[in-house]
Amino acid sequence: MSPELSARLSEMEPVSAHPMTEAAGVEATSEVLRLAAAVFQDSEHPMAHAEEWDRRLQEGRGVHFVVRQEAQLVSFLTAYQSNNVQRTRATDDADSNCFHVWMAGTHPDFRGRGAMTALFHAAEKSARSRGLRYMTLNTYPTRFPDMFKLATAQWEMYEDTMGGRDMKDKDVGKVSLIKLLTCAIALPWAALALVARRPRSAHARRGVACRDGAEQATRTPILAPFQTDPPRVLLVTGATSRLGTAFARRVAEERAFDRMLLCGRNRRKGEALAAELAASGIHADFLAVDLSCQMEVRSLCSQLRGRPIHCAALLAGVTAVPTREETPDGLELHFGLNYLSRFHLVTALLENFQAAGTEMSPARVLLCGSSRHRGEPVLGFSGLGPALPVGLGDFKDMQLEDTNAYRPWKAFGQAALCNVMLAYELQKRFRDANDHIAAVCFDPGPLMTAWDLYRREENRWPGTGMAQGDKDMLAYFTRVVQDPESAAELPIALATTCSAMPSRTPQVGYTGYWELGLPALSKFPLPWNWSSSYDEELWSTLWDRSERLVQDTLHHSS
Repeated sequence: MSPELSARLSEMEPVSAHPMTEAAGVEATSEVLRLAAAVFQDSEHPMAHAEEWDRRLQEGRGVHFVVRQEAQLVSFLTAYQSNNVQRTRATDDADSNCFHVWMAGTHPDFRGRGAMTALFHAAEKSARSRGLRYMTLNTYPTRFPDMFKLATAQWEMYEDTMGGRDMKDKDVGKVSLIKLLTCAIALPWAALALVARRPRSAHARRGVACRDGAEQATRTPILAPFQTDPPRVLLVTGATSRLGTAFARRVAEERAFDRMLLCGRNRRKGEALAAELAASGIHADFLAVDLSCQMEVRSLCSQLRGRPIHCAALLAGVTAVPTREETPDGLELHFGLNYLSRFHLVTALLENFQAAGTEMSPARVLLCGSSRHRGEPVLGFSGLGPALPVGLGDFKDMQLEDTNAYRPWKAFGQAALCNVMLAYELQKRFRDANDHIAAVCFDPGPLMTAWDLYRREENRWPGTGMAQGDKDMLAYFTRVVQDPESAAELPIALATTCSAMPSRTPQVGYTGYWELGLPALSKFPLPWNWSSSYDEELWSTLWDRSERLVQDTLHHSS
């Protein structure tokens, strides 16, 4: 970014909102109209008349979101509440309340600074605060291609009306776009898959163009996001790993959370990441903690007591350690770090999640798992291998201490299976208690950081530098080992969309396991491997044993 542009950006003020229910909103209408006339140069259109603006905005509790520089209005977005969302492929709902973006624009002299992006974030947060489920926008791609690009980076097109009353004869047609904000129930699986597979934060990665003119590519947000009270808080464990760092950076680009609590062992990396996110406008704190030690987990939970947490992404873990290692508490490393620390953390922070979750926007618990929960791999396929003891109800040697009991993938897979069962048991308990908390387990896929483990397997292929089309083709024959930045796509979608909402299905009772970017069935009985992740008695037994083990470990450590 040039020094001249940086100097000009520093002069711009944060987004402010002027509801039409207040005098300031009514007064802002005339100012916004003058800017709209300069932006659109279309004085004959009905939207250019104050009477039309006042009528729509008063009826729909409209709001002017504006950006100023030295008291001069330079960018605006006007939206109002509407009850006219048509039935769509993504929502399959009719007549649902939504926040409709009616008009938006930026003065030509102030384009390319991120103002419109900040205005959209402000409008979305306002819609969430009203408890609305959707945002909608109508635009004309041929006349306003930049606005169309900005919206389609994260919104879905649900109506394309050719013809109609266009602003000018050269316009081809109107396109209607919709964005789902939050939901109280799960969407159909196909819709969830669409959300998860859609490229995330495209506007933040490559720069955006909006209705008021193209913005230049930049990774550094220009304006501070519109704040809500209280701010949304995200907790990330394993934040100093490549997966955790990629996840934190991309979520920061999404502007879905106002504050991040980053947990990890490497203080230097953690503090550098927190400083990087803070420079982008996100309030980030690094908490140095070794989650393999249950006393440090308890200390972390004590520090967080009384603080609402809207999402916890539990990513800390190890993968297939060659020889059996133990945590400081004497637990097998995979079991102690990949599973028990998460059980301890989630159960100790339940009040934090309860304080943050609402019916329309539940708190989220994201447990990082693996497809290896299905069994020990044969030829790289975990579904072909021997059953894992916990899946058969065998809890006698959960620490794999018996002679020849330890094998790297067995230990890793068993911890992953415990995470799947924990997600299902949490769903059951949250539902029974009517808590507004969603829990899911997801497989980010094999990562290049563990390529030395995968390179000997027949059905693994390195995906670094590979085109997406090639990855999609190979996915039919093999499992592509991808870089952590690509693997972060799924947890980002789960953290920032309603995809995390699990539901009950008649086939297996509970959903909430994700694999290959899609909702998937977890381990179910097979003739050669009779273990199951859907046995509710096993969930309850695992919970009780985990609870006692945490208590005993803390007692012996104190």
